Amino acid sequence: MFSEHDLENGKWTKLSLVLCVCIILGYYYQDSFLNIDPRGIHFIRQTDSIAFVRFFELGHGSLLRPGILNLDLAPDEGRAAAEFPIIYWLISKLGAHHTHSATLRYINLLLVAAGQVIFLFAAKGLLRNTLLTMALGTWMLSSSVLAYYSLNYLPDAAAYGLVLMGWSSILPNAWGGALRGSAFGAACLTLAALIKAPASMHLVACMLILSQTGLSQSWMKRAMPHAAGLLLCTAWHVWVNIYNAEARTTYFLTHAMPIWKMSSNEIAATSDMALRYWWTKYLHPSIWHALAIILIILVFRHRGMPHALRGVLTWEILGSMAFLALFFPKLADHDYYFITILPTIGLVMLAGLGTTWHTIPAKPVRAILLLGAFSLGVAGTLLARTELKRRHDAPPDKYSATGAAMRQYLSNPTVPELPLDARVVVLGDASPHGALSALGRLGWSYPGYPESATPDWETLRAQGATHILRLHGWPMAELPCMTLCSGPSFELYRIIQP
Repeated sequence: MFSEHDLENGKWTKLSLVLCVCIILGYYYQDSFLNIDPRGIHFIRQTDSIAFVRFFELGHGSLLRPGILNLDLAPDEGRAAAEFPIIYWLISKLGAHHTHSATLRYINLLLVAAGQVIFLFAAKGLLRNTLLTMALGTWMLSSSVLAYYSLNYLPDAAAYGLVLMGWSSILPNAWGGALRGSAFGAACLTLAALIKAPASMHLVACMLILSQTGLSQSWMKRAMPHAAGLLLCTAWHVWVNIYNAEARTTYFLTHAMPIWKMSSNEIAATSDMALRYWWTKYLHPSIWHALAIILIILVFRHRGMPHALRGVLTWEILGSMAFLALFFPKLADHDYYFITILPTIGLVMLAGLGTTWHTIPAKPVRAILLLGAFSLGVAGTLLARTELKRRHDAPPDKYSATGAAMRQYLSNPTVPELPLDARVVVLGDASPHGALSALGRLGWSYPGYPESATPDWETLRAQGATHILRLHGWPMAELPCMTLCSGPSFELYRIIQP
């Protein structure tokens, strides 16, 4: 056993924080860790990510010339770009094609866990209390949205972990009033912005904070790595727009959708969804109430905070407000956009808890604060686990129903291996890549998303269609083709060329 003295003097601090993060994540994923195929909400976006990996696995493209599998959405041999595909490209080079889905999920989870642990290490230096730091960790990990996407395929959770790593290189000196940048922090924030463009708000905020002293040799040393990272992100964004224009694809969002271009009815509808439905998925209601109290405390006691920490909060809050204004329409049905501003909320939690803790000298009051903070964290964790179970147990919708059919397909021993150059027409898939990403082949999906026209079979055959995968008994025209195999939810045919 260890004493409180041991805990506070670092002998057990790091181990305690690591265990805190691992226990929470283990509690969340105790029955879903091995569910390696896409399912549930945002099935389309999950399979889009896998499509990038499978495109590289086919031997197409390169790190700077990525692509997807749906030839309706990317007619130039699948060429299309969105986030910087470094993670997808690296996974494709591992060679274990049958485990690509699992690898992507586990890399995202690893980045979240590592980022959260490193952030808590840095936060401990400010809070100077291990138990309070553990309570902060429970607050930050109690978001069911973060919990759902941490063991998933979207890049948002990975960007979250990288942002926390980036801020962790800044925070240890924030309470002392002197900020120091680092190449590691700049690299983490840059990579986060590359794989999730809106995460560039954190890179910009960090650069502005480090440059507050003006143009000097010190500024050049502290802020230039972040400025270089911002230039790199800008260059990638410019290249993406050029590349997609040349490839004749507009599938991926590569521009802002500002709130001032919305009608008053659209703003009201989006606000209603965010404030009445999603907010309890973002965080436990009581944690939102605690955050409101923390903000009030910070407003009235901001002069008691070090100048550097005030700068961190100011630029982060301004960046989050700008992000919400530029992408407000996405809040209606894209819950994962909340993950972009979750590091800001974590920094506010850290500053509020730290300010409150250091102004309360009485041990009984501090004990009450600790008990209350842990109680909120536990309540949030329990709610997040309930929400995760609800999402995992929900029946398939019209998009994720493809995932269930493809699980049957992939587990059927009579299914033949398709040639690498096969081009498959999928009938009965309402998503762009639900079936194609499981097959790992280029092709077309009908009805697809957005819904495509009725298949023009002459055109498809002229474009090289070789196989047909029919799901859920979807209607199919009379065509010269040979049945290769079938199951309860699918039939696979080879098209007989004239």
